[in-house]
Amino acid sequence: MGKINPIQKIIDKISKSIMFANMPGFIVVALDVNKQIAFMNPNGCFILNNNISPIGKNWFENFIYEPERKKLETEFESSISGKIIQPIEECFVICSNSERKIIRWFHDLLKDGEDIIGVIYFGEDVTSKRNIQLELRHRIAMEQLIAEISTTFLDISQTPDLIEEKILDTLANVGVFVNVDRCSVFLFDKKSKNLENFYEWNAKRVEPSSNKLQELSGKDFSWLSDYVLEHNIIYASKITDLPEKITPLKNILSKKPLKSLLLMPMIKKNYHFGFLSLISEYNEIIWSSQDIKLLQTIADLLSNVFYHNRIQEDKRISQKRLDFFNKVVETSGIGFIMSNFKGEIRYANQALIQLLGYDPSYVLEGKSWKEITSKYYYDILEKQIYPILLQEEIWMGEIPLLGKDGNIIETLINIFLVRNRNNKPIHMAGIITDISEQKKGQIELRESERRFSNLAEKFPLPFAISNKMGKILYINPKFIEMFGYTLEDIPTNEAWMNIAYPDHDYRAKVDEYWKKSKAGVIKPRGNKAVCKNGQIRRVMFREFEIGDDELVAIVEEVKK
Repeated sequence: MGKINPIQKIIDKISKSIMFANMPGFIVVALDVNKQIAFMNPNGCFILNNNISPIGKNWFENFIYEPERKKLETEFESSISGKIIQPIEECFVICSNSERKIIRWFHDLLKDGEDIIGVIYFGEDVTSKRNIQLELRHRIAMEQLIAEISTTFLDISQTPDLIEEKILDTLANVGVFVNVDRCSVFLFDKKSKNLENFYEWNAKRVEPSSNKLQELSGKDFSWLSDYVLEHNIIYASKITDLPEKITPLKNILSKKPLKSLLLMPMIKKNYHFGFLSLISEYNEIIWSSQDIKLLQTIADLLSNVFYHNRIQEDKRISQKRLDFFNKVVETSGIGFIMSNFKGEIRYANQALIQLLGYDPSYVLEGKSWKEITSKYYYDILEKQIYPILLQEEIWMGEIPLLGKDGNIIETLINIFLVRNRNNKPIHMAGIITDISEQKKGQIELRESERRFSNLAEKFPLPFAISNKMGKILYINPKFIEMFGYTLEDIPTNEAWMNIAYPDHDYRAKVDEYWKKSKAGVIKPRGNKAVCKNGQIRRVMFREFEIGDDELVAIVEEVKK
């Protein structure tokens, strides 16, 4: 007999435990030792892949958020060697429609006898609970990307070939991060406005644009150069939103129909270099205003690179490096600080000075970290963060800063090392983001949840809250007291119907009555529901909408 396919072995193992494979509300994914998906339950296919089975695809390349991919792959490889580092954790996944979700995972090994044949993951979608964290983590990741790009181009005295390699690496990192199909830089000749140079990263599923560009004339690029300069940023989440007169633009940028595009002009000292182009050919992408601001920072970084390449014959290399660094941090719009390892501040940009509440003329250089944060956090900086930086190059976390008149400003700081030509650490630099509003939002959210919990517990009638997809989000204590069921027993409306009306024929009648009642065809009336202890109660449900996506059903017991 031939060998059994490893994927089939995994499917056979899971099939023996239907309870786990069909856990309601949970995503179940099994990977073979080659990181390929061997099994995904129906709920996983629905949430992640538009009800299409992804069997055989590489799990990490197709579903895991790129900034977290390397870490999770390393943990997977450790797991299949027999050592599970962290059995429970949360991470981002990318759905087939490009939507990001946060999933909390528990995972364990799949074995055939003593042989490890894969890893099984049980996941819960916690995105709705993490919206604030999701936005913040996305922003942190993008700011970290900007920090990495800034560090990449600190030494601009490198050879043109090395600069080109780093530009292409930057485009690849940006393209993967924002999940587009093409990330390109178009550079125009200063006088003729013709295309002078072109850099592009493209996803595997699309063809390079270089052949298409050879077919275009100088007139096409002259028109595009004028248009981008005149209109600044060009953004369309739906390509149909673009004005008709921009039709030539679509011909220049891609052979195929586009879904979304974003063009960021690259301008420095009134010199228009070209533009950074982000294109999606398959999915419509909505960029927030914060995303666009940070992407413009990346375009500004690239502008600085091309600017310094043009003037390197006129200035000393060391001065060019300093100018580049100063321009990046001053034009980014994000707080930036640089200090030595004694905590003495060597540089602070205007954005940070304004964040602290000082006048633009205020000078932070020469002062110490002790003057802009508390002793407690300075000790953490000195005794914990410095050693971490020397080992891991980068640290990220929350540090409250002291502003003018002692005001406390909640900030998130991304700190990284700056090295000299000999690779020796000489400074630490930090990108500083004001998160006061996010912290305030978290406090208000917790207070709102507390008030709701108090109201729900004191409400005299049983009630349940569900979304329009049929998932039950909450049941109050009176509901549990009346029926005996918990949220684990009835995670969905379908589960409630099956457990409360076990007789198939009667359940069909209740379902038909419920549809007619919601449509207003008949008046609400009682029906017999089976409790967890077997008792039968005659109850009537009254349903109301709350918000755009949630329904509350209040239960009344009908006395004979």
